[in-house]
Amino acid sequence: MIAKGGSYAEALGVNYFTVTDPFLINPCSDPGSTRSLVDYRGWSFRDVAAGSYVAHVAFLNEGDTVDVIVRNRTASGRGNDGAINNLRVFNVTPQLDIQFGEWNATDPKHEGGDPSDRETLEFGQPSTITYTITNRDDHGSKYGWTFDNSLPEDLRFVGALVLRRHGKQG
Repeated sequence: MIAKGGSYAEALGVNYFTVTDPFLINPCSDPGSTRSLVDYRGWSFRDVAAGSYVAHVAFLNEGDTVDVIVRNRTASGRGNDGAINNLRVFNVTPQLDIQFGEWNATDPKHEGGDPSDRETLEFGQPSTITYTITNRDDHGSKYGWTFDNSLPEDLRFVGALVLRRHGKQG
């Protein structure tokens, strides 16, 4: 949550940068902010604007840690009072599921032959392999993210690749 006391022309602006997306948070102008009147130790604030904000896109981090830098973009003494509370970083890595067997568009889970049960595949006979990538609840774009997978021993691709997309692309 980011809160800002007083809505002056020089409102609190907090820069949020990811590898792919610069994003300026301004609680005074963001439509998702809520406003409250506050009286704190004799100081009366005209209003306090606060809200919870999510980045527009996810960024790929291959390390074990993430550094967060927050900068107050207001250089004057008016409108530069701000607070950040409950800053959280979420893992929004999409899920990859692999299925052997025929594609069934009416099966929402796309269940078929269990990829760990190799006996469901007849030797020398073609089968279908389906890779299902499921995005997380954030529904954000995942630019630059990739998956790779190796076929089990003695399996190989034959014929043309068929790509079916469902849901929002981005």
